[in-house]
Amino acid sequence: MDGGSLGFRIASVNVGTLTKGGASAGSGTTLMPGETVLWTPPNGQSGTPNAFTVTAWDGQFASPAAVQVKIVDLTLKLLDSGGNVLKTADTANNYEEVGLSGLAAGDYYFEVLGKGGDISRGYAVSLQTPV
Repeated sequence: MDGGSLGFRIASVNVGTLTKGGASAGSGTTLMPGETVLWTPPNGQSGTPNAFTVTAWDGQFASPAAVQVKIVDLTLKLLDSGGNVLKTADTANNYEEVGLSGLAAGDYYFEVLGKGGDISRGYAVSLQTPV
């Protein structure tokens, strides 16, 4: 490595599909700083799958061993301004959602936890407020 940017190169996709910028991302796809990939589980997938593998990539050479990327199963909690849990989503799916209908105007917070101590350093949150 000569001081350039270090990224990742997809080595294999074990389960589900990967996309980068809306296009299919498979073996050989690079992921440089600031770029993202989206992993989509197959229908019926549950648990904490070993989704794909990556190698470190400096633009010329890849690391000799691939590292497994494990998708973390999360629990989502909706809390009121006092920290009281109002709703919890804890399914075996690879996404969680809680409804906001029926809630009074006010401040609310989300708490996201990994199951069994798993850690996820990245996840997406989408908010659709009731009309």
